[in-house]
Amino acid sequence: MQLDLSCPHCAYCLLTAEAEDFVGKIGRLETCPNCQKTFEVRKNHLGKPLTAAQRQKAMALKAKAKAQIAAQSDAPPPQPKAPPKPASKPPVEKPQTKECPYCAETILAKAVKCKHCGEMLIQQADTEPEQPVQQESPEQGQGVSLTSVVFLALLVLWGIGKCSDSSKSDADRADDTLAYLTCEKAVESRLKSPSTADFAGYGNSQIRQSGKTFVIDSYVDAQNSFGAMVRTKWSCSASYKGGDPYNDNSWDINAFTHK
Repeated sequence: MQLDLSCPHCAYCLLTAEAEDFVGKIGRLETCPNCQKTFEVRKNHLGKPLTAAQRQKAMALKAKAKAQIAAQSDAPPPQPKAPPKPASKPPVEKPQTKECPYCAETILAKAVKCKHCGEMLIQQADTEPEQPVQQESPEQGQGVSLTSVVFLALLVLWGIGKCSDSSKSDADRADDTLAYLTCEKAVESRLKSPSTADFAGYGNSQIRQSGKTFVIDSYVDAQNSFGAMVRTKWSCSASYKGGDPYNDNSWDINAFTHK
């Protein structure tokens, strides 16, 4: 019994042979010479031989089906329908007449005086004069603007001072003021009654500097062991070692003497 091997894509007949000749072709790949597509041979690709007219008709149906599928894939997606416009409301007609609040007679809506009782219908609010708007005087505006300018200028100067101070290194901030405060703490720790100490202060002290070493000569008034206030002169040499200058451990206290 003879069978046809037809292409599943275009229905083209690749081979007509006996049924037993197709046993070795089942599962193999074949390329259709008509549509150039490769397919795996299956039993449903085999069928009874068709006449030339039947073969052309089958191929035409395959081509038509492919064209329809291609047209559907190329067609643009359907556009969503625009929502229906809301129905416009009919304009509300204003009443042509109204009732007089004094005599209850019907009069025109635009009437300002009742023709029946003679009363005026203009509301009190319409007759009240408009309150004048208080305008800011030029002197007040200038005062406010001048205050704002001064405040901004002070703010800018403060910011510049903070930036310049933060840009200094630790060694630059180790000045004679910090050296004096460090020595003052050292002197206070050696007094008999530190809570009674009254130091001369930075301005009343003699300070000499050599590099990062500061020599300070000053005095302090404090109670002695008998409770009497006595003045003691002292001399201190403070050398900056490095690190945070506000930390006492960054200083070396040398040649500390009482006079």
